[in-house]
Amino acid sequence: MYSWNRRVRVSVLVLVSCAFLSPQLCQCRQLKELVLPDKLIALTSTEGQQLFLEARLRSDAVLLLEHFTTQINAAFCGPASSSVVLNALPVPRPVQPPELNPGLNKTQYGYYTQDNVFDDSTEAVVPKSQVQKQGMSLDELARFLAAHEGVGASAHHSTKPGTDSEYAQGLAVFRSTVLSALSAPDVFAIVNFDRGVLGEVGGGHHSPVAAYHEASDSLLVLDVSRYKYTAWWVKMADLYASTQQTVDSDTKLTRGLVVVWARVRYGDAPPAGPGQLAPAGLDNGVPALAVSCGKDGSCVGILRAAAAGGSGKAGMSGYAISWLCVAFFVVG
Repeated sequence: MYSWNRRVRVSVLVLVSCAFLSPQLCQCRQLKELVLPDKLIALTSTEGQQLFLEARLRSDAVLLLEHFTTQINAAFCGPASSSVVLNALPVPRPVQPPELNPGLNKTQYGYYTQDNVFDDSTEAVVPKSQVQKQGMSLDELARFLAAHEGVGASAHHSTKPGTDSEYAQGLAVFRSTVLSALSAPDVFAIVNFDRGVLGEVGGGHHSPVAAYHEASDSLLVLDVSRYKYTAWWVKMADLYASTQQTVDSDTKLTRGLVVVWARVRYGDAPPAGPGQLAPAGLDNGVPALAVSCGKDGSCVGILRAAAAGGSGKAGMSGYAISWLCVAFFVVG
């Protein structure tokens, strides 16, 4: 009885002490994601959702969000982005060996993870031990992705800061490259950028680019560090600046884009130049969506009508659209 009472008194003492100690010591599990800088717009905000619904290049978002994941450590933004993109491509996926799933017999289904995205082919390009320590550069990420069966990948470094004409030319190339990826089926773009240039906390980072809003000239970045930041919209010029104003600490080269594609469709290179934007309402084969936002800031996405056929990206299933509505358009 005495022992039980003593344990109760100790527990109460700990609780009372926590009430007066720093929240960082006692409530570390309650820390929330960081607040986005003013120049970025959260996808989950009313404005961010409206941008998504107005965007005519958004089909990649549906495909990528279906397989989206959070990097498992601070160095794995490259592997996390890779697993998301590889699962969205029509390429062979690795099947998990039975010994890694004791009691799980259904191993005929393949799927990329941040673990099995590493194999003998990638080890010859970028050793996993190296990635765990320092992550991957832009060129390493491209070679890493291209080491997988059926996958093509190329690195596109942004130009270093120079004259106004050089800046304009570099931005035009960046724009063409990312819009080409967003408008072509079975092609995706991963951006390597410096968080500090955008006002975020951190340094070099990789994440997939998922959509483009023409009127605001903004891109949607699906940040794989979801414990830090939600997905966010950024002006094209600002994202470009974050790829060219600083260099990778290891390679001393500027950052930029990795374009990834399915070789079964394009062979050694994806189509050059952005395709035509789909007419309003068609969304490149994705059913049109409407949004209704209440005064409390909550928004509900409504599937208006399925577009027959469509151009550009392949049409999405009703399941994928419904999932997207539940995930992002019912936000309180």
